[in-house]
Amino acid sequence: MKSKHTTMLLSLATLLAVLSSGCLFDPPIRPPVVNPVVYHEYTHPDSLVLNFILAWEDTDAIQYRDKILYNEQIAPDDQTYRPFIFYYAEGDDIWGDPLPSEQTYDEEVGNITRMFSGNNGKNDVPGVRSITLTLTKNNNWQPPPDPLYVEGDTYPEGTLECIYQSDMLVTLKGTVPNSDITGYEVQDELKFYAIPVKVSGGGTEYRIWKWRDLVTG
Repeated sequence: MKSKHTTMLLSLATLLAVLSSGCLFDPPIRPPVVNPVVYHEYTHPDSLVLNFILAWEDTDAIQYRDKILYNEQIAPDDQTYRPFIFYYAEGDDIWGDPLPSEQTYDEEVGNITRMFSGNNGKNDVPGVRSITLTLTKNNNWQPPPDPLYVEGDTYPEGTLECIYQSDMLVTLKGTVPNSDITGYEVQDELKFYAIPVKVSGGGTEYRIWKWRDLVTG
């Protein structure tokens, strides 16, 4: 017999607007981890994206904030660049409210921390119970076509871009008010820009510098 519980199909931008808009009364307290997630080295954009998946599935806002997103770390040319920014596709959330045009590093960190906290989101949508995420490359990483600017911002040599297909299932802790929805599915297309940064010991790692959602809400 089919369960009465169902999922709703959303774009990633709409999901963020729905689940990250609630109040974060206290930072999430992570319980002791018996088998902690082992993250990959950040030395290639592919491993950066693998770590993005691990952080989301583990709802690890600290790893996402400190190791995955770019926040003015020094690039190999000894310069710093504009911090991470997320660009929304045009559209509305599930209540018909327009999505914003973009989200800064601080806004992204705050919203993801709320989303990963398990607290309720916008209009009392239940908090997140679990996330399962797959990201599939549409093409190989390559330099941006404009040799000087991406979205109006300068960037260092070694910056790369790639388009991914996302397939995600977010299971909620309960049912969305006035519905039988207990989760959201995300089938989306997005573009990542990976920026190189200098690390101690003379090595180079990558961070996500820009992220554009390509599917309307």
